[in-house]
Amino acid sequence: MGRTSGGNTAAGGVGTARKSMALGYLLLILAGGLGAHRFYLGRIESGVAMILLTAVGWSAALFLGVHILLGAHFTWWIIDLFLLPEMIREEAVLKNRADGHGTAEETGSMPLAAE
Repeated sequence: MGRTSGGNTAAGGVGTARKSMALGYLLLILAGGLGAHRFYLGRIESGVAMILLTAVGWSAALFLGVHILLGAHFTWWIIDLFLLPEMIREEAVLKNRADGHGTAEETGSMPLAAE
């Protein structure tokens, strides 16, 4: 059983803790071509798409001399540098909803009016 940063024990301990911005950027910078940051945030489909784009892009560049796919991959990587904070915030909101916590707007409850 894994431990989360909040002290709660979760089955398997996978994906239960709040995601770290620093670790997200570290994964993006060191293994962004493999979609590691997207796998970390639970975005499996786009992580697989990044792996495929990297593999096809490098293959096309090495064997055919076509570099357009590497350019597309690099552009996606650069865009993710800016999107990563929002992706982490979205993941935190989804986790809060799954845990039954959320803002008044998300839960449908209205705050009490101050008198």
